[in-house]
Amino acid sequence: SWQVSVQDGSVAFGSAYQNWALSVNIMKKKNFSFKEVYDFYEKDDPIGLRKAVPLHEAVLDSVITHLPSPVESQKYRIKKLWQGDKESDAGKALLSCDPNGPLIFVVTKVMIDPQAGEIAYGRVFSGTLKKGSEVNLINANSKARTQQIVLAKGGQRLVVDSVPAGNIAGIVGLRAAYAGETITTDPSVEGFEAISHLFEPVVSKAIEAKNPKDLPKLIEVLRGLEKEDPTLKVTINQETGENIIAGLGELHLEIKEHLIT
Repeated sequence: SWQVSVQDGSVAFGSAYQNWALSVNIMKKKNFSFKEVYDFYEKDDPIGLRKAVPLHEAVLDSVITHLPSPVESQKYRIKKLWQGDKESDAGKALLSCDPNGPLIFVVTKVMIDPQAGEIAYGRVFSGTLKKGSEVNLINANSKARTQQIVLAKGGQRLVVDSVPAGNIAGIVGLRAAYAGETITTDPSVEGFEAISHLFEPVVSKAIEAKNPKDLPKLIEVLRGLEKEDPTLKVTINQETGENIIAGLGELHLEIKEHLIT
């Protein structure tokens, strides 16, 4: 079931840089082949190629054709992702992706926006995520209120009132949320397993503020970076008082330094 094949359209060819792609399905629908791709490159016309066979059409066609819907996938995924009682109300709602069950939302990424603040993105596995609801953060053992619900559309955020089970959404206003947090309206629900990463930080360096009065702001920025990127670790050397950032390599840390400045 995990095999891919050019013939069934589960493999696409293209260029993300130039924003075009082809799959067998797209070739048949548009009567377009690699000969036409070659001709566009011969004319040095990547814009024309992008308009003829845009990348998103091939990708979305493959997603719709080959990936199971949340209603189907949660029947087998929940058994591996969640260790709670499958016969409970929450368990049944999770297995069936029930929009009328208790809200169970799992944070997969936290992003910090200059205007909106912290946005916790994740998947609604059960129930319906609604604006203004009081929710429980299982791992943080705290309560909060959902200030705003957003959907990501490229670089845009679409503000909505509610999002049903099976969708990916963002919640504004949950300062205690980290990747792996389980958010629910039922405090008795068992949380999902924490998200683990295969690699641990291997390179570290000290970061200091040029002006001592900027130290609180630096610490705030570092904590925000750590929240956005779980593979980055921020600590304070108890002997020297230095702020230490540790990452997966020199390039990883260079990128974070650029974001700080």
